[in-house]
Amino acid sequence: MEQDAVILNNWSGLTYNVEQWCTATTLDLNGQGLTYVPADIGKLSQLEGLNLRSNNLTMLPDEIGNLTNLKTLILTQNNLSSVPVSLAKLKKLELLRFTSNNLTAFPTQILDLSNLIIVSFANNPIGSVPDEISHLTNLEVLNFRDTQISSVPLSVTMLSHLKTFLINFNPDLVFVDPAICAFGDQLDGGGTLGSSITFLHDDQVCP
Repeated sequence: MEQDAVILNNWSGLTYNVEQWCTATTLDLNGQGLTYVPADIGKLSQLEGLNLRSNNLTMLPDEIGNLTNLKTLILTQNNLSSVPVSLAKLKKLELLRFTSNNLTAFPTQILDLSNLIIVSFANNPIGSVPDEISHLTNLEVLNFRDTQISSVPLSVTMLSHLKTFLINFNPDLVFVDPAICAFGDQLDGGGTLGSSITFLHDDQVCP
């Protein structure tokens, strides 16, 4: 692990010793100009929170799937166009932010992460939402603001814990099933259509 610590220090700019790396539960590398994530990240088995916001990442290593204690993963403001299949192994994940990346397809590998509470795909060129979104049964926040989605599956109404559902600023989304509009009205928090509380959408979606 000593060599791993050297690699991780060189990558992150930190000066942790072996013990500090082995016992780390959070790692905040917001805005560090990182262009890659080393495979050695997968050896941080105690990690529960990983913040890689505002870097220059274009890919993630498969070894990120070894972080099986991870609860929070923030990937906001990078250049990711895909994510590894191994993400499906992060069964404890509760918060996942892909905001402001280059994802064109919904990463279906997250659909079995049933502990997810908050998921954001805002400001990505994602074109569709899978019917299986209903598998994320504990979701409370789902953000598809400013994407390229053209439809929303009716299965979203099966997300019984959902409190915030954002589908505004989607020019290709001109209509959703009226049942979804009604569902938006009933979200926890008493949101009114078009409000800033829970259900944000463009006017033509739910007239």
